[in-house]
Amino acid sequence: MANNPIPAVVGDLADTISVMHRFDKPQLIFLNTSDILNGHVLHRDYSPVSEWPGQAKKSIKRGDILFSEMRPVNGRYAFVDFDADDHVASTKLMVIRAKPDRVLPRFLYHFLTSRRVTDWLQHLAESRSGTFPQITFDQVAAFELFLPSPDEQELISGVLDALNDKIEQSRRTSAALEQLARSMFRAWFVEFEPVKVKAAGATSFPSMAQNVFDPLPNRLVNSELGPMPEGWQFGKPGDIAQEKRVTVDPPEVEETTPYIGLEHMPRRCIAL
Repeated sequence: MANNPIPAVVGDLADTISVMHRFDKPQLIFLNTSDILNGHVLHRDYSPVSEWPGQAKKSIKRGDILFSEMRPVNGRYAFVDFDADDHVASTKLMVIRAKPDRVLPRFLYHFLTSRRVTDWLQHLAESRSGTFPQITFDQVAAFELFLPSPDEQELISGVLDALNDKIEQSRRTSAALEQLARSMFRAWFVEFEPVKVKAAGATSFPSMAQNVFDPLPNRLVNSELGPMPEGWQFGKPGDIAQEKRVTVDPPEVEETTPYIGLEHMPRRCIAL
């Protein structure tokens, strides 16, 4: 039978680390807030230490949790699951080091990056006076949680890791499809490749594509903006679309209605 979870606070389970890196090599790997995202380190590139900004100072090691002090909901956090002797973190990143005799570092990472925690940290950040929404480790340390047994922590972390891996695979698939869609759009509507194929004399296409190619013009004609398919015309987005600014009264909206904010819309991606 599983043990009952034990109440705890993050401050009893982890410390914030500010150890200056020894800078014993002319080139190292600098991680700023923009270099981590949703659990991932975005680069492993060496660069000259002499060219780094002043905030490149903190030493990190395997098992550490990197968490941006700025705008928690932006997902600028990562778990260090690699040997990090050559990595230096910005002072804008909290280095949170779990006490392994108290909590599994990976379990603590999943707790701190859960939506409930990051949303509340964002609320705290926006409540502060200042130019940027910022948090402190004291605010993170005050979070309360129920701590399962080590075996249960391991099990929970494994399940969440598997889910995150699936999400990452889906993200990569989405990114590949986005790139394919951009390439196809350019081929069809910038380079006009299908029309060029017809203009070159091609008369038959695979059956699946026949209905797509049949309506296309047979040649390109000159225009003030360069060659374009015969019968086509240039225009602006405003010629075929309108911007809608219809507002809603929150009390009139069902509680279960999904909300879409900027934080739900990745850059250069049509998927939410």
